[in-house]
Amino acid sequence: MANRYLIGLVVLVSLFFVTGQGCGAGTGGSGGGGGAGFVGGSDGLAMDFLTDSPPGEVFDQNTYPFDITIRVENKGEDDVGAGEYKLGIEGFSPDDFGQTQAVMMGWPTTVLEGARKDAGGNLIDGTIEYFSFPYGGGMFSYQGQVVKSEIFTVRAKMCYTYETTATALLCYREDTLGINDEGVCEVDGTKSVDSSGSPIHVTRLDETKQGSDTIRFTFDVAHRGTGKIYGPAADQNDLCTHDVQNEDRVLVTVDTGMATAPVCSGLGNSNTGEVTLQSGGKRTITCSQEVGAVTGSYEKVVTITLKYDYEQSKDTSLIVKPSEQ
Repeated sequence: MANRYLIGLVVLVSLFFVTGQGCGAGTGGSGGGGGAGFVGGSDGLAMDFLTDSPPGEVFDQNTYPFDITIRVENKGEDDVGAGEYKLGIEGFSPDDFGQTQAVMMGWPTTVLEGARKDAGGNLIDGTIEYFSFPYGGGMFSYQGQVVKSEIFTVRAKMCYTYETTATALLCYREDTLGINDEGVCEVDGTKSVDSSGSPIHVTRLDETKQGSDTIRFTFDVAHRGTGKIYGPAADQNDLCTHDVQNEDRVLVTVDTGMATAPVCSGLGNSNTGEVTLQSGGKRTITCSQEVGAVTGSYEKVVTITLKYDYEQSKDTSLIVKPSEQ
C-alpha cells in the first residue's frame, strides 16, 4: 500500500508541473495587438482637462481669474523628450482674457516616459504630468462686459513625435524553396507580428518565396488612433506642419539584421523612407531579402520602426456670465 501511495504521489506531482508549464505558454500576441513584451494599445499621449480647470462658468469685467490645466499621460511605449512635443490652448482671443498669444502655447522640457513591462511582465505606467495655462504663469480673466451669457469653446491641442516598434519572425532556409530539407520553419505563410503601444501599428506580415536565395515579405502599416498624422519634423518648431504634402506621412525603417539590407518597393527600393497612408489610414509595403549563406534553417527577428508626428485635441466649454457689478 505504501509503494502504491508513493507512485500515485509522484504521478500527481508530475501532472502539476506539466500543467504549470502549459499555462505559461502561448503568451505572444499577433496582428499588432501587443505581445508578451509589449504593453500594446492604440494610444500615445493622452490628455484631458483637469476638473474645474477651466471652471464651467466665470464672470466678466475682470472679476473671476482662472487658469486652465491639462493632464497628459504617456499611455504608449515611446519616450517623448524635450523638444519632441508642444501643447497649446485655442478657441478664444487671449486679449479678451487679459493675456497675450505667447502664453497660449508651450514647449515643455519634461521627459514623458512611455509605459512598459518589467522583467516579470508587470505593467509600469508611463509618465503623468500637468501643464497649466497661461503658460509660464498668471491667470486668465475676462476683461470686457457681456450683456448675456456667452459660451466659448476651449480646445487643448497637442502635437508630439512618436515611434512604433513592431517585430516578427522571418523564416530562412538553406533551400529556400523547401524541396530538399525539412526545416524548423516554413517560408510561406502569415507571421505573428507584434506592435508597441502607439497610434500606428504594423497589423499583418506575410512571407513568401521569391527564388532559391531570396524571400519576400509584405506588411501593412495602419492607423489605429483618432488623431492626425504628419511626417516627422526635424525641428520642434515644425511639429505637425499643416501642409497637405505632409499629411498622413510615416517614416518606415525595416531591419532584418542580415548582412544585406532588404529592398522595399514602397520605400524607394531602400529599407527606409517615408510613405503616405492611403484612404482608410493604411499602406502596404513589400520587401525582398537576399537569404545569403544559410546553413539548415532558422528564424530571425525583423524589426519595423515607424516614426511620425501626431496631433490630437480635446474640447470643453467655458461660459462667461454678466457680473453683479
